[in-house]
Amino acid sequence: KALIKLGEFTKASELLDMAQVFDKIKASGEKMADLLDKASLDIPNIKCKSDSSRTYINKVAQRIKGEGNKIREKLASFDDNTVNLCFIGAYSSGKSTLINALLGYRILPTSLESKTAIMMQICGVPDKEKSYIEVCGKAPGEKAKICWNKDTKTLTLKSCTLPVEVRGEIQGVFESCRGKKLHEQFYTCLDSLNSLKDGGNPKEGENQECIFNLITIGFPIPLDGNGLKFIITDTPGTDSNNPNHKRVLKEALSRQDNSIAIFVINPIKFEGYANHSLLKEVLKQQMEKKNYLDMDQSFFVINWMDCYGKEGYKFESKSMPIDGNRAINLSDVKLFFLSSEIAFLVRANKIGSLNDDDKKDYKRRVPECYDKDDPDFGRYYSHNHFGRSLSGTERIRKESAAALSRAEKENDDYMKYLVSSGFYSLIKEIRSYGHRHAVAVKTSALLQGMETACKSVSDMVLETKLGTDKDIEKINASLQAEIDRVNSIITETKAEFSAVPPDIKRQLGIDADSFYDNVKKPVENDLRENLHKFLFFFQVKVDEPLEQLVHEKVADVERKYKEQYSLMRTKKLEDVRSSFINRFIEKMAFRWKTWVKVV
Repeated sequence: KALIKLGEFTKASELLDMAQVFDKIKASGEKMADLLDKASLDIPNIKCKSDSSRTYINKVAQRIKGEGNKIREKLASFDDNTVNLCFIGAYSSGKSTLINALLGYRILPTSLESKTAIMMQICGVPDKEKSYIEVCGKAPGEKAKICWNKDTKTLTLKSCTLPVEVRGEIQGVFESCRGKKLHEQFYTCLDSLNSLKDGGNPKEGENQECIFNLITIGFPIPLDGNGLKFIITDTPGTDSNNPNHKRVLKEALSRQDNSIAIFVINPIKFEGYANHSLLKEVLKQQMEKKNYLDMDQSFFVINWMDCYGKEGYKFESKSMPIDGNRAINLSDVKLFFLSSEIAFLVRANKIGSLNDDDKKDYKRRVPECYDKDDPDFGRYYSHNHFGRSLSGTERIRKESAAALSRAEKENDDYMKYLVSSGFYSLIKEIRSYGHRHAVAVKTSALLQGMETACKSVSDMVLETKLGTDKDIEKINASLQAEIDRVNSIITETKAEFSAVPPDIKRQLGIDADSFYDNVKKPVENDLRENLHKFLFFFQVKVDEPLEQLVHEKVADVERKYKEQYSLMRTKKLEDVRSSFINRFIEKMAFRWKTWVKVV
């Protein structure tokens, strides 16, 4: 159990392969669901002594069946392995460019300034023709869906509940996109939506807030496949001067659930405020249980290596301070060196999505990342390391070196540049790690669901026991109430015969003390003893037998009473005595019948 939970892997450099463990837990989950189903059918067969007990037992059976259904629903939800990738870092660190490189198309806005103002989430679609953009406004129900029309080759507003002025602004963007390629229209549209401020106009100024909370993009994700699906989240830079960007970032972090963080670092900003504040915010939200971003199992990327060259490698032994007591040592994490811009140019050139300016950059910059005569230049993967795991570090470096060697033999420029840029190593590891991560998350979630079901059933057992205890307490209270009624009836009956002089009462034994010893106490003790015996040991229906018991006991008291005082009674006192006892029996019988009905 301890090995299964994700928390146990936070200090491991390589996440263990949980496939076999998950299969066993899955089999246990299916068996547990079957057992709960069987229990839900068996429980109603329990014999009950009252309608209320039957109703309660049926409710317990329904609740147990519900727990079994929850486990089956959780098992059914595991058909797809979904992995969340959250790209975080300072602005201009290259997050959006790295995502564009992953997609092979420049669809996310990029700039040296803080560009991302909204949380953007990318979900995979089967092909590019089915791409779409969904925006969610801040007011409840405000949203719009923009789809690609393959016939007209334009973006179309499929549905929209946004204000009229915003809708008009979006339609204007469509007009400016006409004639462009699909990915170019997406870029223009997303850039405009990202800049659309309150009032429907693109305005500058840090007090202006974007009118959208979230943009969801449907676009093919090459990482998808082999049973894996990825969801990619792009976030605003931490050191943006715009307070709204910081708010969006905090909200984006709070939405992460078992996500893999891709922490993108610009070396020039390594020791700046941005990285420190970001790490502090992530850990703060973790403590407050607002997100489940595990920094120990995340990827750290030193970007812009084409600009810094060998100087960039010095960061592999540095620490990123969080506060006075905490820091993240880059030597302890999964660290990758690359150039997101080179990676994008290589990927886009292969796909054919470069524009004219990009093509010029490709010719000028890309060959520099691979220099056969200078092995130390480029080949950024050669300094990647997998935390403290020597075997993991050696593995990822050898994989890239082998891929580069094959590309050289086959004269494959695409693979030569892709490997040299460092991108190949990162993507290969995201795929490999993503599968293990997804299975580990599923294993943990299933185990948690099974534990919840066990606890729920245990709570039902305890609740049933407590309910029984309460019923016993209720019966005990009823018994005491009946004893109190007996005492009350005796007191009332005595009051009716108050005309008898006190001295005569004492002589005849019908004063308070004598009456307590000879009548009240025997009746009370016998009632308590016999009622408990019948209710808790024999559990018979409370009807004539107990009523007869009361009559017999009173008759026995009457007999003993007569024998004790027969020599002292006169006709008048005998009448008084008879009237008293008869009156008591009459009242007691009436009360007893009423109480039997209540029980």
